[in-house]
Amino acid sequence: KTGLNLVCAAGMYTEGMGIPYSFARMNVNEIVDIYVKEIEDGIAWSGIRAGVIKIATGEGQVTDFERKALTAAARAARVLTGARIGSAVRFDGELLHMVGFHGTSPEAEAAMRAAFPMKPGKGSLNARAIAAGVPMQIPDVFLDPDYQLEDVARKAQYRSLLVVPMIHEGRAIGAIGLGRDEPGPY
Repeated sequence: KTGLNLVCAAGMYTEGMGIPYSFARMNVNEIVDIYVKEIEDGIAWSGIRAGVIKIATGEGQVTDFERKALTAAARAARVLTGARIGSAVRFDGELLHMVGFHGTSPEAEAAMRAAFPMKPGKGSLNARAIAAGVPMQIPDVFLDPDYQLEDVARKAQYRSLLVVPMIHEGRAIGAIGLGRDEPGPY
């Protein structure tokens, strides 16, 4: 009645804040299934559907479990949007580091990982979103004069990208990205 909209989140906080035992034992695919279910069907038995996936990491480091949760969030975003490629990067304040790149060939993944670490800038959409601190998209990477990863795009067979930065205390600390085969806005 107040007109206030609330957004419920799937996901988790830092490992240091405690992880439910059952969650800690899950593999990435099991975590993906939970994130997708919480957004499509609802959280537990409540019927309340999550509107976002929220992930937090420890300051200055990403633990193995947090890396697994970030990878699961990127994969769940792929499933939920129909994108073929999902990625996750972390930003240490100076350089971007690839955490996960999924949905393509091992050769394309190796080519993308070889492009990292990288500085924020215009050469990749991850680097742009980190530098700007806002979600960004490229409708067609082959028509973007500043995009520098065309060889990776050919190997991975993506044309359009969407990247959303992860923000902590007002600064970007990482990003989750999606890539589709066909050009066009998200």
